[in-house]
Amino acid sequence: MKNKKTFLKGIFTAAFLTIIAMSFNTCSDPSAEDKLPDDPPVTGSDVFRMIWQGAFENAPANPQEVWVYYNKTDNKVWVFFDNAWHRFAQDGLPGSVPQIGANGNWWIDGVDTGKPAIGTDGSDGNPGTPGSVVTIVGGYWFINGVTLLQ
Repeated sequence: MKNKKTFLKGIFTAAFLTIIAMSFNTCSDPSAEDKLPDDPPVTGSDVFRMIWQGAFENAPANPQEVWVYYNKTDNKVWVFFDNAWHRFAQDGLPGSVPQIGANGNWWIDGVDTGKPAIGTDGSDGNPGTPGSVVTIVGGYWFINGVTLLQ
């Protein structure tokens, strides 16, 4: 069970880091022509430029503004701005495991909730209207006796 949790944690961490890298749409520094010395992070209603550095045991040396990395020791994502590292995100606790027990109830983490997973049958609905009659005669399709080819 521990190996499964470790594997799932690794998968979720990788997915999370991929989403961060893709969400901010910047994985490299802008070209020198686009950036002035001491250029602050680009911010706006829908933009905050970040430069992904990778996953490390400790913070990268000589950080630059908007560098981002995942700390494998504390399981947090850190971003560098205003001359300091700031926590950006943190791994959560493992989620619950819901399943349907032999008694038909929902069980969460091995505990019976007492709530049935399947509801009772409802009353029958009104009868529907008859559908179309489709036939094929001599390779031609007919719907309610009318050919599709004229």
